[in-house]
Amino acid sequence: MMTNKNRALLLIFAIILTLLSLPVQAQAVFRIGVIDEEDGDITAGVRLAVQEINNAGGITGSEGSVFTLDVVVASPENLDVAVANMNQAGVIAVIGPETTEQVLSSIVLLQQLNVPVFTTAIGDTILLQDNTNRIFRARAQEVAQGRALADYLVNELSVRTITTVQLDVESTASIIGLSTALSGYGITPNNILFDPSTDELETFVSSVIQAQPNAVGIYGPPNTAVQVYNRLKSSGYAGVIVYNQATDPDFVDFVPSSQLEGIINSTTWSPSSGDESSRDFLYQYTRTFGEIPNAINAASYDAVQLIAQATSQPGELANNLVAISDFQGVQGVLNPARLAQGETSTNIAITRLNQFGTPNIVARYIDNARIEDESPASVISTPTPVPTATPDGFTATIQSAVQNIRSGPSVDYDILGQLPEGTQVRVIGATTDFTWLVIDYRGQQGWLATFLVETFGDRSTVPIIQPPATPTPLPATSTPTPSPIADIIILSATPDRITINTPFTITVTVLNQGSLPAGEFGVATSVEPGSVYAGTNISSLGAGQQTTVQLTGTITRNDSGPHSIKIIADLNNQIDEGPDGEANNDFYTYNYIADKTIINTGTLTLNPGGILDLEGTGANDLTWTGSDLDAVTGMYIITGFSSIDDLHKDAIDKSLTTTGSLSVSLLPNAIIGIETPDGNYGVMQVTNVTSGGPITIRYRIYD
Repeated sequence: MMTNKNRALLLIFAIILTLLSLPVQAQAVFRIGVIDEEDGDITAGVRLAVQEINNAGGITGSEGSVFTLDVVVASPENLDVAVANMNQAGVIAVIGPETTEQVLSSIVLLQQLNVPVFTTAIGDTILLQDNTNRIFRARAQEVAQGRALADYLVNELSVRTITTVQLDVESTASIIGLSTALSGYGITPNNILFDPSTDELETFVSSVIQAQPNAVGIYGPPNTAVQVYNRLKSSGYAGVIVYNQATDPDFVDFVPSSQLEGIINSTTWSPSSGDESSRDFLYQYTRTFGEIPNAINAASYDAVQLIAQATSQPGELANNLVAISDFQGVQGVLNPARLAQGETSTNIAITRLNQFGTPNIVARYIDNARIEDESPASVISTPTPVPTATPDGFTATIQSAVQNIRSGPSVDYDILGQLPEGTQVRVIGATTDFTWLVIDYRGQQGWLATFLVETFGDRSTVPIIQPPATPTPLPATSTPTPSPIADIIILSATPDRITINTPFTITVTVLNQGSLPAGEFGVATSVEPGSVYAGTNISSLGAGQQTTVQLTGTITRNDSGPHSIKIIADLNNQIDEGPDGEANNDFYTYNYIADKTIINTGTLTLNPGGILDLEGTGANDLTWTGSDLDAVTGMYIITGFSSIDDLHKDAIDKSLTTTGSLSVSLLPNAIIGIETPDGNYGVMQVTNVTSGGPITIRYRIYD
């Protein structure tokens, strides 16, 4: 006979079976389409935003349901196929394409998607051609950037005359935007359509300098703009130079480092933005991708956040988007509800490159009005450059892409913040063994590991500072102790000059800063120009140990110039380094000059009447009279460089080596390009000279 207890157990069992038989409700997934390459800037910004939203638990809809986001990427190379893929995937919104040309050429296709489309393009005519109210601009339009740039040039820099150099047809809209804005100040730019591939570059630059404009605006692709810029600087132009792609590697990598400072640009977002949203975005992006984000990354990230906000509201997505107001984005406050249909942002920053080529914000604008930027300094900002060639005191320069600043001299101490590659800071103290340095970091002592920075100056002047108390370890139950792992990083690489068409050897110092030994792994890079692959394998490296390896190859592309390349540790990710360790494998930047063959180099001191044989062949190339330096063939003073160490053969303008004599008044610290009677070219630097006395010259002569 069944007891009441047995009946109760059977009832519970039946209920459990019923529950187990019910279908599992899958969490809803909404897809966002991206029209960009898999490794493109839009894709990266979107993926970061989607990852953060999903990691935070997804989006809660107005009715209480929770859903996550997924990303569907299609290349813009064939927009018909891309749009078809978006339709087939059932996306709720699309982000991309990136450029004005791509949007205008495919606007009918984009409208046929029947979903909101966010583009990072800034062309003023895009929204005028949309009659669906589903095209949105993810960043401030071109005409607004022109107004901000004009205001800064006129009211801050007192520019009254400007020459704009147009290098391609696509730049027309940008020049028109600036010209229209300047006309409001009674200024009409002199616009020149110029092709730098012709032989007229020297004539053009000479005409610009003779006109003496307060500013020169360069518009066009980086690989051609750099020719105009370098020639302007080497010819002595000292006015303001504006270029809106100054941080593009195809531009910045081919400008002498001493010439980067001062370039002005307008942008919709800069890594030096100091507000909290920008700092968080900068940290997360750098941590995820191992590189500094740009304005396209920021706009794409903001677009996803706007879509997420609109999706959480009841009603149709496009209508919800245009109703959003005062939304705090990475670019600043976004206000689709207050702006014209399709506009989301009027945030603009004017930047100026510092001495390391990092863009620092010098002015900010919202709704065409300049605002006071009261936000705290960003982690990407750089101390004001010291105007002298030699910094005061003992200094350190950050070598990693992002360097942690800690509250004490070990990784056990808390991270106070970060500084980016190239930041130069004054050292105010050190540990007794000099393995850790102390800097003033936002009003408190910040500690840096010595092996991660480049130091300059007399270290004996640095006082010893006692470390703060070691942090109290957390209870064992608070946070699990991380598993010991290896962590491979690059510490240094030499030399700073590589000879073209001659086998090179780059000596690389590698450190395992982890707590476990590392097995076999690769170290490699692609050496420019010509992307020459150079790599090697290291069989093992103990915990805390370092070693040197050599990367070899030959550059055959025959154009000299400065380069910055990444040397990759653990090339094929053979070592388990954990997320942070994997992220720092490509942090090290190797800076060097690829140069032509040098036939003679040295330093000589001449007394009055002395003759200098630059090639070592016994021929007379130079004579020092005590009041003049006379060249047998010709020479000229090179401007824009602080040392011949920054020069290379292609930086010598052979057409300018026409001066036969330079007086003593022009010689102190002068850098001189010279042609020898044998037809060779070289560079010289006068390091010391006394009228009526000796002259000391460093020189380098090329084959």
